[in-house]
Amino acid sequence: MFTRADTGQALFLDAAGVAAVREAAQEILTAPTSAGEPPDPAGLQELMGLLDDPEDGLAVPPGIGSWIGIIREREGIRRSLREQGRLRVRYRCRVCDLTLLVDPEREARKAAATDAATASSWGAGAARTVAGFDDDDAEQAVFLAVAQIAQEAFKEREAKQHGMTRVCTACDSTDFETVGLTAFCPDCRAPRAESLLLTCPDCGYDFRSLAAQGGWQSLAEARRARDVARLGAAAAEFEKGLRDTQRDALAATLTGDEELVAMCRCARPGEFGRYVALLFTSAHLAWVRENWVSETTSGRVRWADVTAVENPGAELKAEFESGLKLMIANGDPEVFNDFRGKGVRFTDLDVTFDGEGVRRLARLLRGEPPEES
Repeated sequence: MFTRADTGQALFLDAAGVAAVREAAQEILTAPTSAGEPPDPAGLQELMGLLDDPEDGLAVPPGIGSWIGIIREREGIRRSLREQGRLRVRYRCRVCDLTLLVDPEREARKAAATDAATASSWGAGAARTVAGFDDDDAEQAVFLAVAQIAQEAFKEREAKQHGMTRVCTACDSTDFETVGLTAFCPDCRAPRAESLLLTCPDCGYDFRSLAAQGGWQSLAEARRARDVARLGAAAAEFEKGLRDTQRDALAATLTGDEELVAMCRCARPGEFGRYVALLFTSAHLAWVRENWVSETTSGRVRWADVTAVENPGAELKAEFESGLKLMIANGDPEVFNDFRGKGVRFTDLDVTFDGEGVRRLARLLRGEPPEES
């Protein structure tokens, strides 16, 4: 998590995000060309040093903050130009130095069409192959059919690779290297090969207007992005795992104004199976229920709306006494049970994931004394 010392805005970068910013910064330093006036280059050098050992919660000075925003917007600009068909990849012939411009969207469509044609021909070839064998030797027929299909697949792949080979129009070479991107200005159509697009020198077009979102966010937005990433990272250690649909449902309850506390698995009364993922935050309790025979359901209750935390053990069967019952103002109670196993802690708070432990945690989060009543 980074914050801007001058604006108070924030930005969360996971490991992949840090790597992407570092790679883009290195690319700009290697080819320091800009369409428009860039910030002080010294800030970019300082950013590279910062990314070598990023410190969580660091407040960065304006020079570094400007560069982080520009680099984050850079990807959005390129994506928008590609979607508009205004972006080309430059390839340079290693023999005669001729530069070739290639539309990445057209190449993607061509590759997809080739894959579809290949799959179709494999299916037709397999049908012809199996049909050519005698019914009396079915085992041999299957073996030889697989062998012939594999041979046809190899031939198709070779043909595809040959078809995608670029040929230099000047020297007939197929040996190219990638040397960068060329964008065409949406306003004046001028080709721009700079590594950084800010404003078009020919017409003044603002390339940064193409970025759907700025590089920096509000503190709440950045904290929410961080917490969503933490939910994803916790999936591996969460009991029975946390599916993407469950993670997304829990993430939808987050605003960035709360702190993640703990997460565990439990059940609803009357269920045989612990299908509920329960998330405790400083502001609310969220849950998502999902199994293979029913649709995903989820919910949330704010601690401010909880009037009491009770033990539903007296109302439930003995084996499900490890329960949590929340009395809700102007609403029906929410009841969860069958707490056991290993949960996930997001803070240093001492939490146990049995009935007594989750009730103690619920009372603490709604402002009650931690002791059992």
